[in-house]
Amino acid sequence: PSEALMETLNPRYWRLIQLEALCAILFHVLIIWFFAIPMASYAIVYLGFGITWSAMQYVHHFGTERDVIHGSRNLWLWKPIDLMWLNHNWHHTHHEHPTIPWNHLPSVAEDEGDKRESLILHYLRMWRGPRYTEESVENRYAGRIIR
Repeated sequence: PSEALMETLNPRYWRLIQLEALCAILFHVLIIWFFAIPMASYAIVYLGFGITWSAMQYVHHFGTERDVIHGSRNLWLWKPIDLMWLNHNWHHTHHEHPTIPWNHLPSVAEDEGDKRESLILHYLRMWRGPRYTEESVENRYAGRIIR
């Protein structure tokens, strides 16, 4: 997947991408220097953020079928969170209609009768660990056995 993504990038923007990456690194170096933040503290904060962020991205997908459209779910937390996250919790509706603007996702889901499930409940279930499926025995995409 990473190689496929890299192939989609327009080569004429490579220098701009590299410049943006350099600016992001420089920005973080300046924050650490300006506020005299110990490196260990900064690293721990970013580690925690990374774990939390990736878990929040995964919670909408775990336990669903492996499908680009149907491999997602709509979750519910609180309306202010939905607004702050630009209706990210209407994730399945977004997968079904990727071109719909974020502010219209709830009304589209309502029109289609999509249900929402508890984000907290699914988040806690997610941490039970991996579960065996037919796909964990046979990788159908590549046609080879995984042990």
